[in-house]
Amino acid sequence: MIDWLIGLPVSLGLALSALAAIVFGTPAYLLGWSLVRRDPTNDVMLLGGNLLRVSGTLLALLLSLTFAEVRSELGTLRDSVEQESEHLEDVHHDLARFGGAAAERLRDLVIAYASSVVRDEWPALARGVADERTSELFDRLEAGVIELEPATEEQETLHERMLVDFDQITDLRIDRHFHAVVAPPAFLYIAALGFLCTMGMLGVHAPTVRSLALIFFYCAFIGVVVYFILSLSHPFEGIARIGPEPFQTLYRGSAGAPK
Repeated sequence: MIDWLIGLPVSLGLALSALAAIVFGTPAYLLGWSLVRRDPTNDVMLLGGNLLRVSGTLLALLLSLTFAEVRSELGTLRDSVEQESEHLEDVHHDLARFGGAAAERLRDLVIAYASSVVRDEWPALARGVADERTSELFDRLEAGVIELEPATEEQETLHERMLVDFDQITDLRIDRHFHAVVAPPAFLYIAALGFLCTMGMLGVHAPTVRSLALIFFYCAFIGVVVYFILSLSHPFEGIARIGPEPFQTLYRGSAGAPK
């Protein structure tokens, strides 16, 4: 359901999120009012007002923490994608310095792998799955680098450096795949409960045309905030999508570059 929502155009996703918040929030408000009106004493109204301030503050805190969490993870993942492409470019450069027919074939394989990351793997990551062809190219490339036989001291140094780069690439690639299998942030479930509680506490105010209009606006705002949080938690699609542009530098201008 969430994947379907994030896959929609942004304007439609925002509208549906706002509508969903109104649909779930308004009954909670009316339920709160139905409980308060049975005993509309000053003590009950005062208690409800105090609880409303507390629950509203906690809701704002939960949403802020959740937004900060997903924003931080998105920035970290964006940096790791750039680091992964840099390590791959270092391997491509070191293979040229290593020399020989085997190294030249591996350089072509680096270009093919980078091209497959952009063409095949990135769309697959948006769906939360790995691409088999890209994974196969990566395994072939890794095995080929490991099997290189250095004949000189310089080649030995280059080989060791490429192995270190591949250790980094493997870790970063695993991290990228891990973030593709997304789940809503844990805080968001608590925030949803806090939202319903806050809407119930708003029942200390009688439903009128004007108060209901304000309730609808408030619910719509919460829905928009939740949509942005969900979108940010989907790093390979959505409004803050991380693109494969760093990998394109490896083959830009080559015959394998996507059009």
